[in-house]
Amino acid sequence: MTWSRKITNKPIYEWAGTNQHGDRYKRVGSEQITTARLESHCKNAFDLRTLILLGHELNVPVHYNYTDGTAYIEVVSAETV
Repeated sequence: MTWSRKITNKPIYEWAGTNQHGDRYKRVGSEQITTARLESHCKNAFDLRTLILLGHELNVPVHYNYTDGTAYIEVVSAETV
């Protein structure tokens, strides 16, 4: 089983007023969102079973890629635990 992590910065905007072109917003900050991807080959029964049980416990779907023969789940975290 392998895992990878992707970090995305989501901008936060605040309403700044209205002019003749419509509403205007200004950027006031950003929020860091971390996405972890756990991936396993479908041939490895133990890792696939672990991935399915973990997906069930976290209530996230298990995605299957039939061309590569892999299964994966993605878990998103906005804050540290």
